[in-house]
Amino acid sequence: MISSPHAPSLLSRASARTARSCLLVALLLTIAAGALPAQRTQPSGVASLGRPLAGALLGGAAGALAGGIAGLYIGGNRCSSPGSSDTCLGLEGLAVGTVVGFTLGAPVGAYLLDHRRGSLPTSLLASVAIGGAGVAALAALERNVEHPRRRTFQVPLAIAVPVFQVVTAAIIERRTSGQ
Repeated sequence: MISSPHAPSLLSRASARTARSCLLVALLLTIAAGALPAQRTQPSGVASLGRPLAGALLGGAAGALAGGIAGLYIGGNRCSSPGSSDTCLGLEGLAVGTVVGFTLGAPVGAYLLDHRRGSLPTSLLASVAIGGAGVAALAALERNVEHPRRRTFQVPLAIAVPVFQVVTAAIIERRTSGQ
């Protein structure tokens, strides 16, 4: 254990660096997905992202719903404080299930709504990587929450990660489809 009077500031800087690194990885994966060469384009010459984007949004929403419900039941009814019934909500399982469901649902939705033409494994891998980077960044921010500025990054990060996942799933689906 670090006993220096400057230890909290060292830990907060390390956590901030880890969070920035995770966000940078997620951003780079999204950019790299956009750089994948298209095999063929639509007859009009312009490949549309409409169907895969709509599919990723619908698949992510359906996956989040199904995953959240499954996580609620799988997570069980563990009470963090056995004497209080208010702590027996199962919200941890719900949250984990929602994240996993969205992470898997967005690429699957884009793949299905684009008539199964793209690369589902590539899209799933990118979505899992972005989701993992987001969870790691949130965990790094959560380690040192006594700083008020840390809380200001959590909500935008929690919003940005699913947006990156949806956009990446749609881009990969469109770029790898052999129309």
